[in-house]
Amino acid sequence: MVTGNGYPLRAGDTIVKMPEPKIRALKLEGLAESWGNRPSSVTLADLDPQLLARAKGGAGYPALSDEEYLLKRKLADRKGTGIVLRRAAELLFSRDPDHANAGVRIFRVLGTERRVGTNYNVEERPRVEGPLPAVLDGAFNAIAGLLRKPSRLRGTRFKETPEYPDFAWREAILNAVAHRD
Repeated sequence: MVTGNGYPLRAGDTIVKMPEPKIRALKLEGLAESWGNRPSSVTLADLDPQLLARAKGGAGYPALSDEEYLLKRKLADRKGTGIVLRRAAELLFSRDPDHANAGVRIFRVLGTERRVGTNYNVEERPRVEGPLPAVLDGAFNAIAGLLRKPSRLRGTRFKETPEYPDFAWREAILNAVAHRD
């Protein structure tokens, strides 16, 4: 909190002071209006059961039913005796998510800067599309194949040494997907 009654909130190019309840209300309004929170036309039968089981296991809820898991993770809402999935569940688990950018575009620049025209130096790779976990797996596999792993002398033996540490480039991909960049 800044001095006085107010918290900083970015509005365009400026920072304005706003009471905390007003900021909270704006955040809640934004969450309610986000694309991922909107109802989806996809049903539970349209979801990939293997991806859903993988998510439940990874979250420590393997015993929950698919419906219970989706409700617990705020990926669905109860409606009458059934559930209505949110678009986020569709993006994560649908076999064919309905989103124009539900994928990753992969390309490699030959050299240190992109060029155009007769000096064009970009190698395009096939776009990876589908549910988010499959997209991440596909992107990781595609990029792993592009990275060099030269052998370097380590002590008295040569050892394959990746161009970039595995955790670093994987984190970069996860951040790019999370921020849609």
